[in-house]
Amino acid sequence: MATITGTAGNDELAANTPTGNVYEGLAGDDYMRGSDGKDTYNGGDGFDRVSFGEPHAKQGVIADLRTQTVTNDGFGNAETMSSIEALGGGTFFADLYEGDDNINLFLVGLGDTARGRGGDDRFQIDDASALVDGGDGIDSITLFTLRRWVKAADGTVTYVTGGTKGVIVSLATGFIVDDGFGNTGRIANIENLGGSNRNDELIGDAKNNVLSGYDGDDYFRGGAGKDSFDGGAGFDRISFAEADATQGVIADLRTQAITNDGFGNAETMTSIEGLGGGTRFADLYEGDDNANFLVVGLGDTARGRGGDDTFQIDDAPTLIDGGDGIDTITAFSLTRWVEKSGGVVRETLTTPGAWGGVNIDLGRRGYIYDSWGNSGKVANIENVVGTKFKDVIFGSNGANTLVGGDGDDMLISMGGDDIIESGLGKDVVWSGGDDGLGEVAVSGSDTLRGTAAELNGDTFILDAGDKVEVAGATITSATLANQTLTINTSAGAVVLSTGGAVRSGTVTISGSTVTVTAVSNSWTPTAAELDAGFGKVVGVSPTSAKATSPTVTLADGRVVENTLHADAQQLTTLKNQYAAGNISSAELSQKVAAMASDTTAVAVQAYQFFTGATPKEAGIAYLVDSTENTNDLTDPYYATFNEANRYINFAVNLGKLGEGKDAFAAAYGALSFEAAIRKAYDVVIGTSVATANGVNIDAAVAYVAGRQSYFAAYGVDDIGTKAAMVGYLMQAGLEAKFGHYAKATTAFLIDAMDGTASYNVPLVGVYGLGSMSGAG
Repeated sequence: MATITGTAGNDELAANTPTGNVYEGLAGDDYMRGSDGKDTYNGGDGFDRVSFGEPHAKQGVIADLRTQTVTNDGFGNAETMSSIEALGGGTFFADLYEGDDNINLFLVGLGDTARGRGGDDRFQIDDASALVDGGDGIDSITLFTLRRWVKAADGTVTYVTGGTKGVIVSLATGFIVDDGFGNTGRIANIENLGGSNRNDELIGDAKNNVLSGYDGDDYFRGGAGKDSFDGGAGFDRISFAEADATQGVIADLRTQAITNDGFGNAETMTSIEGLGGGTRFADLYEGDDNANFLVVGLGDTARGRGGDDTFQIDDAPTLIDGGDGIDTITAFSLTRWVEKSGGVVRETLTTPGAWGGVNIDLGRRGYIYDSWGNSGKVANIENVVGTKFKDVIFGSNGANTLVGGDGDDMLISMGGDDIIESGLGKDVVWSGGDDGLGEVAVSGSDTLRGTAAELNGDTFILDAGDKVEVAGATITSATLANQTLTINTSAGAVVLSTGGAVRSGTVTISGSTVTVTAVSNSWTPTAAELDAGFGKVVGVSPTSAKATSPTVTLADGRVVENTLHADAQQLTTLKNQYAAGNISSAELSQKVAAMASDTTAVAVQAYQFFTGATPKEAGIAYLVDSTENTNDLTDPYYATFNEANRYINFAVNLGKLGEGKDAFAAAYGALSFEAAIRKAYDVVIGTSVATANGVNIDAAVAYVAGRQSYFAAYGVDDIGTKAAMVGYLMQAGLEAKFGHYAKATTAFLIDAMDGTASYNVPLVGVYGLGSMSGAG
């Protein structure tokens, strides 16, 4: 047996002799490793460690710093220690380390058990231990090395560095969920936690924790204690998504300070680039001048400030302001906090909510509606990625990238040279849409991009200068005619409807891109086409039995005037004027649109407000003129209704009894009657629009409120009375010839006249204001 003696410095003492050795560390922080002999370790002064990291060990180590004994050194030997403060690394087998009441260090691996007992102990983990228990004191897992013992087929054991990912560790649940190799283990009585050099997920508990990520893009969640976070290198984020939080978070990346963590604690951050998710309260996040990632929810405020920032939205925040840079809403998680019998939980939509996907406008209106109908404001956002459901996304007058994702989306480019990726679904893409505030945006040269499968069947309402890029395909030919852009590619044909707005044009082809060089929108209808257009707008053919008789006989035998007959007679006059060149096709369409105020317009406006979209074309036919509907809008049943009462009746049926009742009750049920009037007035007509047209809003609201008993006669209860009021406002706006719904409805009916209308879309999204629906 030899004696191996160190120096006054930090020594590394090891020997591979089967007879055993005596290791004398003397002063300094020494490292000692024996072999298969029966060894003795004397650390001396300093902080000294005994390692058992032998590839040819036969069994697990058992060592105890309290008694300074090694019951098994991995080879079956009992050994002695003195003045040793640290143990490990270990063997390929399950090792057992016991600490003492001083500060200890343990290097542990797969299947090992290490108990720190007293003192502020530290643990360094290779791969998941069976148990790490810090015991008393402030104990830390300082590092995951992502190293481990690996046994080859021939039985050879080697110590390798690996791990395909970072670690997931939760102090709250007491588990190493994933050690980077897919193994799990238990932890207890650990206060501070360090990760690996990869992308880690580190979760604290109710104690005061220090969480350190080191390299990699790390995710932190602290818990109820007063915590400290150090992201290290990489792009790191702190989440405050705690169900038992008691208040809103306030965090600022400029100062790297958390003023309130959701539990009233002030905390510190270092090298953190991202913030959120948040609490169920209104959180406030401030970015810095670098690229940040902010995850926000209902009622939150997030300001990106400088840099190219990215926002992920759970449910609608109060405000998202990207600030300077090219900022992106990259995802909608469709997740929210909800209170259930078991407490507050996170809930994620797996099917479309009452409001479908999301509705967002990056332009002057700057709004967002989430899938539940909550609303908020957005500013200085350039790019948006939608949900897997039916979304409505408006661009701004700058350059945008709009990504619809799955679902039948509506994507409206405004100004700027935009990139639009419609994704799967039957999407409608507008290049240079109406901004809904009385101005048509100056359109740039927009690019619709996607695979042949994603683009085929979409509607692209385009302008000259727009492009279509078919990813991964070579375009062999393309034509723009008969309101259709047909693109033949190596990946299959793409047939895009132009929505009728573009009837013909010319294109050029380069590789995978078609560029529209010229378009024509002219409509010179024949007399037969004018009759067909009248049928689409008013809802009945001018030659049908419903339109040829000057009177209608009611169920009780009474005979009343048939307004449809008068409309058909007026159409004959208009056709003669058009044939003589006295009016244009556009003027004729405008006049026919006005005839539909008591038929098609009723169905279109009511469905828009209460469901968020117009009916399908077949749906309008069923509601206006159908042999399957004995009480359609052109049947004798409605002949006794004046125009306002038609809107009121439809509104009550949809808002109180029909498919819009849940969303309407959620948005209006808790409001006072006056507050409901003001909210609906702003949606249907628009407070600013009415003021610009000389309306005294307070006087108008007071007048409508004075008719509450009249509305109650139709609606009966509170929600029915409010629905009746909405119907009244729809008709009033159309009669006044201004307001959001009036403008949008007239535009829709004019398009219906020439066969270019888009059905089952958010009416005011395509033809006017762009809000998701009135009930928001």
